[in-house]
Amino acid sequence: MIATDMDQTFLNNQNTYNKDRFKELFNEMQRQKIHFVAASGSQHERLRALFTPYANQMDFISQNG
Repeated sequence: MIATDMDQTFLNNQNTYNKDRFKELFNEMQRQKIHFVAASGSQHERLRALFTPYANQMDFISQNG
């Protein structure tokens, strides 16, 4: 499992990320059976919206836990 904080860690200053690069990495994590978790104090819906293509294949820690 890989869990990462979102705000100012995974996300850049514009609150976005390199979606093409993440797609490559996410597919490789899936191939290796590594589970990805996005963690943030933000609302659950905001996190899911950031990862729409992958949201059903990952987990979220939101709203400060």
